[in-house]
Amino acid sequence: MSDECVPADAEIRLSYRDDFYTEIEERSDPDGWAEILILIGDTHVLNPEYNHTGLAYTIISNLIKSVCRTHAAEDHLIVLDYGPSYIFVAPRDDHTNTVTYCVFEKHAYNPSKRLDIERSLPVTKQAWTEAVLEIAKDFRETVITLAPDLRDNAGIGHLSGKITELEALIAANSGNAE
Repeated sequence: MSDECVPADAEIRLSYRDDFYTEIEERSDPDGWAEILILIGDTHVLNPEYNHTGLAYTIISNLIKSVCRTHAAEDHLIVLDYGPSYIFVAPRDDHTNTVTYCVFEKHAYNPSKRLDIERSLPVTKQAWTEAVLEIAKDFRETVITLAPDLRDNAGIGHLSGKITELEALIAANSGNAE
């Protein structure tokens, strides 16, 4: 076990583009474009000087998958902008993940090839799970506020089920920490 201090806080933010609102209001589609920002402690994982975008529902779904997979000791690659950038989430041990920004997909699986701008930061699994839960709940609330009829949408229903699973995972892990 390393003496390295692993941040126990993470934050994920989505900034919705204008077409996100159009997709919801005119087409009842919760998958419009959004910019993503990830902070581990006080450090940006993604370079904040550039826009890192993707389809909002797809980003949220992949963030949730990253939690599920890392708790099962597997890694998960999230594609942004249809492939110009990636977020790679990998378990380090039973309690810690590493969240990495990669410019190239192959760099996710080959750390020795990563560029200096490709940050890799450790974070507790609990903090990552809580950050994903918070952004998922915020996204769901934003969608339902803009288009209440989407509450019954299959994708939003699936998302609600995954939110419940994340809440149960956090509760179970909080019980183990006491």
